[in-house]
Amino acid sequence: MTIGPTDPPSQQVIYNRGDIWMVDFGNPVGTELGMEHPAVIVSRQDMNNFASRLGRVIAVPGTSTHFTNAKGQTVTFHQEVANSRNNGLDHTTYFMSEQIRSISIVRFRRRLGTMERKFFRELEDRICFVMDLFRS
Repeated sequence: MTIGPTDPPSQQVIYNRGDIWMVDFGNPVGTELGMEHPAVIVSRQDMNNFASRLGRVIAVPGTSTHFTNAKGQTVTFHQEVANSRNNGLDHTTYFMSEQIRSISIVRFRRRLGTMERKFFRELEDRICFVMDLFRS
């Protein structure tokens, strides 16, 4: 049985920081990401531990589209992650830190794996960059 967008999860699910899940983002509005894509959970673990009660976690969605700057380099706010056995991705994915969002847990379809620590730390830096959280 597939969980629909309004159906509550039927069992207690553990959501971990750094885990990559397939998520149904639904119908997009404007340039929002829509439909089913991988997303990595970035919210604090103590928040994730209450996900079943809160009903949401914070995650960064990924895409297979490679956005580049004028020099042909991956845009600064996207984290490139090659597929691996550990992360469960089917292909190279670009996690879009500018699309960070709070996501209802009923949108989470299946866990793929865990993002490698090196890439996750780089993604954290990109989130700080996008949100201008670096201090002088």
